Amino acid sequence: MNQDTFTTVQQVLTANHQATVTGIALHVDSPTVFLFDEHHPSDALINDNIAIAKELIRIASVTLVGVEGCAGDRILPRDLICPNPNKHFGGRHLFTSAMLACPGIEIVGVDSPELCRQIEDDCRQGEFTPGNHPNEKLRSEHIVRTIIQKIQARKNVKAVILNTGARHNDDIQTIVMGEKRSQVGADKVSFVRVRSKLFPKP
Repeated sequence: MNQDTFTTVQQVLTANHQATVTGIALHVDSPTVFLFDEHHPSDALINDNIAIAKELIRIASVTLVGVEGCAGDRILPRDLICPNPNKHFGGRHLFTSAMLACPGIEIVGVDSPELCRQIEDDCRQGEFTPGNHPNEKLRSEHIVRTIIQKIQARKNVKAVILNTGARHNDDIQTIVMGEKRSQVGADKVSFVRVRSKLFPKP
């Protein structure tokens, strides 16, 4: 994504949605990952993210959406209705369901079933509280590596939305701007972080 394209996207999302749009890493002629900060308990915020996503599909040629709580390619409505433990295994799916209704958009899972189950088991046993498990950082690394692999496998993807919790995006931003960026393949991908106006204030 070049600077002019980023500026256009930033202006449109700011004007139409009052969203905060931050360039994390911009590389000319590279695919772009739009990191969507989700706050899982808020339907209003998720609905705003859905509206922003539809805008990006229109103006930024998004064709692929990666979602937390799912794994594998081509997530379909039946995977959410009758959850397959290897395809959909956690979290809410309001955003995913909305994206499935968008023509020409492929939904893929980017999460790790194994890490999610381990975190869930440890929290159930009282060893950790949700959100504070040390393996959450490993999940974040898995998520960003997986979305990049899926981009590379498709060859012609120009723009992607990655919808995940803001804490994971904090980790991903650190990875993308740090020494691990080449290890996960992020040195050849642009990253833009998008935050709804409804995201809770610190």
